[in-house]
Amino acid sequence: MLKRNSKALAIVMAFVFCLSFLAPSFVAPPAALAESTNTVAQSFSVGQGAAQQLGVIKIVIPSDSLGLAVGSALTVSFPTETRAANELGAVPFTAGAPAAVAGVQISSPAASSAFGAGDLVATPCTNSKFTINVANVSAPANDGVFYIHFDSINTTSFAGDFTVSLIGAPGSVFTTSPALIVGTVKSEAGTQTFAKSIFNVTAAGGPINTITVFENAANAITTTATAAPNLGAIQLKIVTKGYSWDTAAGAGLLYDWGFGFGPGTAGTPPAAGQYGLGVNVDGDILTISNFLDASPVAVAAVGWTPGMFARAGQLHITGLALTVDDSVARVGQDVEVKISGINGTTGITEQTFTVAKYADFEAKLNESTTTELISGKKEQKIGEFFIEELAPGTLLAGRTITFTLPEGFEWDLTNGMFGNSNYEIVNSSSLTFGATPSYPDRVGAANNAGRTMKLTVLTSSATALNGAKIKFKNLEVMASPKAKGDLTIEVSGKAGVEGTVKVATCTPMVTLEADAVDVVLGVQSQKVADVTLKEAKADSLVDSTTIAGQNHIVLQLDEDFTFTKTPKVEVVEGDIVLDQLAITTGGDRDTGGWVRIPIKAGSLKTPAVIKLSDIYVTSNRNAPEGPVKIKTAKSANNAFNDTGAFADDRVADTVIATNKSVPPSENIGATTGEFNIGSNVYKVNSMVKVMDAAPYIKNNRTYVPVRYLGYALGLTDDQIVWDAGSQKATLTKGDTVVELTIGSTTITVNGEAQTMDVAPEMSNNRTMLPARFVAEAFGAKVGWDAVNRAVVIEN
Repeated sequence: MLKRNSKALAIVMAFVFCLSFLAPSFVAPPAALAESTNTVAQSFSVGQGAAQQLGVIKIVIPSDSLGLAVGSALTVSFPTETRAANELGAVPFTAGAPAAVAGVQISSPAASSAFGAGDLVATPCTNSKFTINVANVSAPANDGVFYIHFDSINTTSFAGDFTVSLIGAPGSVFTTSPALIVGTVKSEAGTQTFAKSIFNVTAAGGPINTITVFENAANAITTTATAAPNLGAIQLKIVTKGYSWDTAAGAGLLYDWGFGFGPGTAGTPPAAGQYGLGVNVDGDILTISNFLDASPVAVAAVGWTPGMFARAGQLHITGLALTVDDSVARVGQDVEVKISGINGTTGITEQTFTVAKYADFEAKLNESTTTELISGKKEQKIGEFFIEELAPGTLLAGRTITFTLPEGFEWDLTNGMFGNSNYEIVNSSSLTFGATPSYPDRVGAANNAGRTMKLTVLTSSATALNGAKIKFKNLEVMASPKAKGDLTIEVSGKAGVEGTVKVATCTPMVTLEADAVDVVLGVQSQKVADVTLKEAKADSLVDSTTIAGQNHIVLQLDEDFTFTKTPKVEVVEGDIVLDQLAITTGGDRDTGGWVRIPIKAGSLKTPAVIKLSDIYVTSNRNAPEGPVKIKTAKSANNAFNDTGAFADDRVADTVIATNKSVPPSENIGATTGEFNIGSNVYKVNSMVKVMDAAPYIKNNRTYVPVRYLGYALGLTDDQIVWDAGSQKATLTKGDTVVELTIGSTTITVNGEAQTMDVAPEMSNNRTMLPARFVAEAFGAKVGWDAVNRAVVIEN
């Protein structure tokens, strides 16, 4: 029994032992405590040296994690090839501004951080590694913020990225950041040199822009000289032939160190100037010395000594000028200068760079932007363009510049005359224009100022450092209804600038389209082609500025043609709204008929497409043969023109018909004819013609006007005889004579009577004959085109 119980106990204990390995999977892990954010606050590029400032790391612990912060530890490690100035000593901590202690240090902003004096304790910095421990939290309501400064690091044997590793101890509030790049150490830092911008100089010479010598790392520029005049010496040699330094260069030359930083860890530099500066001009060689000398300013108090710059600097040299030998120099030539360090100055990278370009007195036009214009509209802005002097003083005071628009465009003064808002000097030039331009071809006091605008130069750029670059902008024009294509301004005048510049492209406001048909001289109510009017851009016909009298479309026929009735008008595309009940027609044969279509609201988003159909016109007997057009009306009193000018211009037209005088002889030998039910247009041998009555169907038979039926059968007028007394029509072709009488179903062919199932009749004072019986009496074949509802006759 005991043995059995011992065996059972062993089994239970083994099961419990196995469960002990599974237990962690059933227990929630503790919450992660690593809450800090670690970032690089400053990062510098330096050269190799015994005491270099690399940068700063910022650590932030959120206030809600500070309850667990005490006891947390953060290990800081940086490259072992480097050593801090306080290596083997304690890492100092400052609550507030960083202490003036060289080497690695910790600081905390006293007013805003949870950490105060004594809260952070660091171990000594040994082998480029130390640990920061949180001993206390003075202000737990604030975020815990502190900085690690790498102020004085020995990089003599190191080059590359200065990478710092932050390792948070397990269970601490510190996040591990294994590779933060806090700075870069360059083995050969050197310099970069360039002119701030390239000035143009003329035969008279002139100034050049500031030359900047940029250190690639702190203290890149050094000197072995111990006394003036060689404390920092630079040579600037002009390598392009025909140029030399202005002998007055030294008198106006200034220099200063950039970034507002001076040498020393706590110092600021003296003001820019000629401190200890030595300048020597010898033709094409300029020597500047003593620029690392602090005299004559007492700088001991601010710690400024040569070779102690905390950061890379920029040496700015201003006030230089050139003289030109125009017998050697060539227009368009770049002026190049070579820089080098001399007399013990090292770190200056020898480099050749451009400082100026030799230019003649000339100005050029440059296109900038273009805009899209609509014909017949005013207050339209054109694109921007530039006039640029290649040399200062090209545009002399008192001289004029003329801007001429092409035909079909005029300057628009609706929003005021040319002023300061219409041009901008985009460089440092002092050029200005007179306040009021002139408009030589302006008519009256209308807003249209004509095609020509003259500007007068008030102040030239002769005393400026560089030639003027002028941007012209916000200029407005009005476009004729017939204007289209590129808008190119012609620039000329006594100021010496000439050329053309494209500033816009103009699109016709509308187009008209139609498929022409034939009409006959002197015939009333002839149907012509449908017309489609297409708006180029939404809001073109009528916009928010439309005034009374300009809110309607007016289309006009050629002289000698008038509308027989009001056409059908419908909007097939777009959101334009027409006043359908107020559409009217008028005019006479001397001026041509017109149709007026009022617009209640212009298109908003989609350009309008308007269709005119059921267009019937009457042709004067004196109308010339040839194309008949419908066109947009002239004058400034319609939607096609809101400029107040260009009253004689129109935007579009299209051919709706061809006016023909058809002699009877054209019908001789006719082989085919086609008549459409309900249409007064018919065809003979595919030639479109017009009748004075339309065919119709009655009792399942097609009735056609007698004369035009005769034409389709090849008869001439003298072969078609109508006897009003007997109400009988006689048609003769060759040996065949056919007779029909109104109201009688008898048709006589060469004297032989035959019976029809319908009788000829009068309709609107026109004799209408049953087409099939007449055609077949002359031996013609008759067919029916059900699709087009047309009777077809073939001889």
